Amino acid sequence: MSRSPMNRACRALGLAVMASIAVTLLGVGTASAGKGQDKVTICHKGRTITVGAPAVSAHRKHGDTMGPCQDGCSRACPRIYDPVTCADGKTYNNACLARCAGQTECGCLCACPGIYDPVSCADGNTYGNACLAECAGQAECVSSCACPRIYDPVSCADGNTYGNTCLAKCAGQSECLSTCGCPRTYDPVTCEDGNTYLNSCLAECAGQAECGSSCACPRIYDPVSCADGNTYNNACLAECAGQTACASPCGGCSRIYDPVICADGNIYNNGCLALCGGQTDCVSTCGGCPRIFDPVSCPDGNTYNNACIALCAGQAGCQSTCPCPRLFDPVTCPDGSVYNNACLAECAGRTGCTPACQ
Repeated sequence: MSRSPMNRACRALGLAVMASIAVTLLGVGTASAGKGQDKVTICHKGRTITVGAPAVSAHRKHGDTMGPCQDGCSRACPRIYDPVTCADGKTYNNACLARCAGQTECGCLCACPGIYDPVSCADGNTYGNACLAECAGQAECVSSCACPRIYDPVSCADGNTYGNTCLAKCAGQSECLSTCGCPRTYDPVTCEDGNTYLNSCLAECAGQAECGSSCACPRIYDPVSCADGNTYNNACLAECAGQTACASPCGGCSRIYDPVICADGNIYNNGCLALCGGQTDCVSTCGGCPRIFDPVSCPDGNTYNNACIALCAGQAGCQSTCPCPRLFDPVTCPDGSVYNNACLAECAGRTGCTPACQ
């Protein structure tokens, strides 16, 4: 049944009213057409066009969307504020958006490091790092990622540098490489710039020279590998990082304290651990002590190769760990070690030893 001219007019008026309501609710900008009719900006088949308000409803039925079109490039950019000013004289929220606009010759507006360590601030925006937030006048901010505040930079497949692996993962990046040729050993230092670095090598890589240890631990190399996948210089540093489920990667070395200092400048608990760390040019830190195995356990809970080395470490009141006579009748064993007598060699699990003095 055909509609009367009156019905068609009413229907057209209703669609115009609905379009006007839709424009108001969606907050889409309009422009006057000069004939009492509002013009509305919409995205039509990938192109931004302007149509009269009465036509909006029909366009929406065919899949058009309100407002200007957004290209795929812009949608793929992070919603991070890290402003750059480019050769076209415009300022873009970040370098990714600038590239989408075809701009490659750009400079940063803020003298901030190019490190991704995002913070969310009171204005509702997320900034690439705290420095950029301050540049934008924001002071009330919190970290957007639950990551340690450790500086151990990595460069990732997206071309960005992140403060550490955790921050890279927070940004969805997994293909990353360390920007500094430093060991992955946890021995944190806090430097004059206020940052904490994974170890002194990384601090030097960042140009920091005046640093102090973040943990009250001895500077002894006796590495442990822990459940978090990291290797720590010793058990004390692992505990400082909250790690308790750890094991020594140098399982064949004794837990005897007979310290040596090596060419790399580090002190190792004993010669075996130095070899485990790839060091061969080492000397004893207790030069006046004999290289005799006659172990003693001391009040600090450690076992020392002999009483002299215990005294060198400041320990007194120590007890022998082997019920052997205090006789000096040295034996040399296949591993090159010398023991005060055969009993002490057996106590250390050594066999096939011969008298050192024929």
